[in-house]
Formats: sequence, structure tokens, C-alpha cells
Amino acid sequence: MDRARNTEALKQRAIVALDESRLELIADIRRAREDYSPGKLVAKSIQEHRVWWMAAAAAGGFVVVRWFFKPRVRMETVRNISTPSTVGRTMKGLLLTSLWPLARGPVLDFAQKQLHTFLSRRFSPPVSDQHPQAPL
Repeated sequence: MDRARNTEALKQRAIVALDESRLELIADIRRAREDYSPGKLVAKSIQEHRVWWMAAAAAGGFVVVRWFFKPRVRMETVRNISTPSTVGRTMKGLLLTSLWPLARGPVLDFAQKQLHTFLSRRFSPPVSDQHPQAPL
């Protein structure tokens, strides 16, 4: 009889210990998700390395502008219209011209939603994780 009580007490303590460790694990997982979320990592990196991010953005913008607005080749120097460079430029132009009207609405909606969530998170008061205690 005494042994059965000890076994039950051990089982209860083990269950309580498992519940506590499960709750600690859940709290650690939540903390890790917050600390290592992509948005937080990028924001932290931008704050720490602001100059490098500006330089990378400028270089990326330069590459994109150069890619979209390549200098035109004069027709006197290009006799054959079907050269690979002109065909590639023509295909890019056709794709961008035909796809932009289709993609403009969803792209602008997505950008508007992202801007709204960013501004609401950035300028709204922080929500505390602690539950208010009931008056005694």
C-alpha cells in the first residue's frame, strides 16, 4: 500500500515536471521565433550595417537600371535584326509591356498591404505579453 502511494506520488511529480518543462520549451520556441524571424533579422542587420545596405541598394538599383535601359544599338551597325541581343531585348520589352498591366493591380495591392502592416506595427503601441492580474 505504501509502495503504491510512493509510485503514485512519483508519477504525479514526473507529470508536473513534464508539464513545466513543456511550458518552458513552448516559451523558448516563441522567443526563438521572435528573435530569429526574417523581418527582425533584416531590421537588425540594417540598423547595424546601414552604410553597407545603402551601398548594396545603390549597386542593385544601378544594375537594374542598366539592365532595363541599355543603350540602344544604332541600326547602321546592326544589319541583321535577328541577332541575339536584339531578339533578347525585344522579348524583354514584349514581356514587360504585356505583363505589367496584368501584374500592376496585385503588385500594388500587395505593396499597400505590406506598407499598412509595417506602419501599423511600427507606430502602434507595443502589446505586453503579460496578462493583467485580477484584483484581489
